[in-house]
Amino acid sequence: MTTSRTAPAAAPPGRARGRPAPAAHGTADVEVIDRNLRVLRHAGLIREVGAAQPNEDARARTYQLDAEPIAALHDWLGDVRAFWGTQLQSFKAQAERVARERRGER
Repeated sequence: MTTSRTAPAAAPPGRARGRPAPAAHGTADVEVIDRNLRVLRHAGLIREVGAAQPNEDARARTYQLDAEPIAALHDWLGDVRAFWGTQLQSFKAQAERVARERRGER
């Protein structure tokens, strides 16, 4: 799985913690839920794991987080942090040197 689909879908904080959860649990805005679930499904971050049980609402769907794409995103972000962390530290040091020189400091 590539991060091009995973990163945008993973941007909003999720509430799934490794166990299936009802999609609309604790939320009133069904349109927002539906849109977010569609994005997460399209990105391969969640999957439907079953329909409602006989004593539950038949419209209920249960989703589960798929950890594999999250792990790939985590690895990719580690590479990005390693690269940009060094680059930004160098940029900051240079900017501070220039600012000191402009103020006449050493």
